[in-house]
Amino acid sequence: MGQITFYTAECMEFPSLGEYHNNLTLQEAVAAYQAIPANRLHGIKGIGFTLEDGSIYSGMEYPLVRGNRIDLDNLCLVEHFKESPLVQEAVIDLVRALPDLTVDDRENFLLMLTDPKNHLKNAEVQVEDDYGMIDGIINNGERSKDKEPGMDKPSVLGQLSQAKKECAERKPPELGKPGKDEPEL
Repeated sequence: MGQITFYTAECMEFPSLGEYHNNLTLQEAVAAYQAIPANRLHGIKGIGFTLEDGSIYSGMEYPLVRGNRIDLDNLCLVEHFKESPLVQEAVIDLVRALPDLTVDDRENFLLMLTDPKNHLKNAEVQVEDDYGMIDGIINNGERSKDKEPGMDKPSVLGQLSQAKKECAERKPPELGKPGKDEPEL
């Protein structure tokens, strides 16, 4: 299954600059995060995690909190982290531990975690967000019968047969008219 540890940094962009604590539990990371004064100008403080599970992401530090925001949008970019039960549990615990922080979550990842019995509805909302639907329902029902299907656009074959009839009905142009044989010079 693996193991997850947390780190807290005074500067999340360059964690080795300034105060840095690693190999922490979530509770220790939250306490260290809250202990870093906000008036330090070295960078934006935050909390990240390291997942040790034997995957290609094993041992990589990944940010979770930056400043006063829990960034779930970036977390969802790495599918392995998004699907990891350890990371999912950590996200829920972190939101509970730091309720004053703003959660950036366009994919409704937190909603999916906190309300798993309604996971199909959450997936439906995500699909609708992707396609810009606003009614909250995927519209797979029958189409309304306001207009007949053939009334909107004329048939291409019908237009072609009409053009052929018009060509056949036209008289060929007369080549020579009486009284005008040659142009005058």
